Amino acid sequence: MSWFEPSILFLIFYAIKIKRFEKGWFQLPKYVDPCQEAVSIVIAVRNEAQNIGHLLEDLQVQSHTNFEIIIVDDHSSDDTKRMVQSHPNVQLLTAFEKGKKAALTQGIIAAQNELVLTTDADCRLHPDWICQMTAPFTKDHICLVAGPVAFHNEQTHFENTQSLEFLSLIVSGAGAIGAQHAFMCNGANMAFRKSIYASVDSDKASGDDVFLLHHAKRNDLGIAFIKEQRAIVYTEPKASLLKLLQQRKRWAAKSSTYKDKDAQYVSWLVFLTSLFLLCLLLTGSWQDILIALSIKGIIDYSFLKKGLQFFKKEALLPYFYPLQIIYPFYIVWVAMASQVGGFKWKERTYKK
Repeated sequence: MSWFEPSILFLIFYAIKIKRFEKGWFQLPKYVDPCQEAVSIVIAVRNEAQNIGHLLEDLQVQSHTNFEIIIVDDHSSDDTKRMVQSHPNVQLLTAFEKGKKAALTQGIIAAQNELVLTTDADCRLHPDWICQMTAPFTKDHICLVAGPVAFHNEQTHFENTQSLEFLSLIVSGAGAIGAQHAFMCNGANMAFRKSIYASVDSDKASGDDVFLLHHAKRNDLGIAFIKEQRAIVYTEPKASLLKLLQQRKRWAAKSSTYKDKDAQYVSWLVFLTSLFLLCLLLTGSWQDILIALSIKGIIDYSFLKKGLQFFKKEALLPYFYPLQIIYPFYIVWVAMASQVGGFKWKERTYKK
């Protein structure tokens, strides 16, 4: 059986979707009017003693001054709580239950303000981060805001490759929002109205960024993406391949419960395109492989280069071509492994 024809067929559908994302990327509006509303910043932490101090320092120098900081400790076994207690003007809560979702939910319930921002303990922020992420809320119809996230301090080839792959996800999610087909965002940089969070079915979306996005979309609530340098949240790449795969398994595990049609379509499209390319790589002629990879490379390169220019990460482009060969193996493994087994996260094991 030849895998060339089905590979080309799925690449055509893939190209159409990527071009829609690319168009959506350019359609993302600018938000320039500052929002004066008070903000609650909610962060769930577990064993983050090495990182939390840097984040709290970034929050202390924000240009937006009307905000509260709520840290919910998810049963840390290190000095996280002591580090938080050493910083002024921070409300520290101890999670009643285990898990990030439960911790975030507890913090959001305790929030005194309607506007809520979330990030992660290992992130670094620009002083204008709050101002940029809340700007869309000057529009009454906006209920959820997704923001850009990127890696920094990449040192090795593995970290650079990881950074490029991660940015492809962020840019695709942003382009989908611009195209009015939102399906993905990252909780490391997200803002929303507390009232929409309270209306979500808690067993599916309590603290889960993607399900909250799907809830907003399903109820025709305004969704925005901030394409602004000062809104970028920076985090560290994973230190090992094992940690990266565990994270991606965790992200992919919830895809089987998606009810959003765009999320379902993109998930299946990426998986099936990768699956047929993988079969072609393993059994096809070098001519067929070259044609298929060239088509996909042209599709991805055009869009990804624009995203890298925004993030000022053009130096990652040399990693694009090796990643094109690795990607089908990586996607197929993550997709299948996430649906048949559990994953480890924060020294805990979760079962599918």
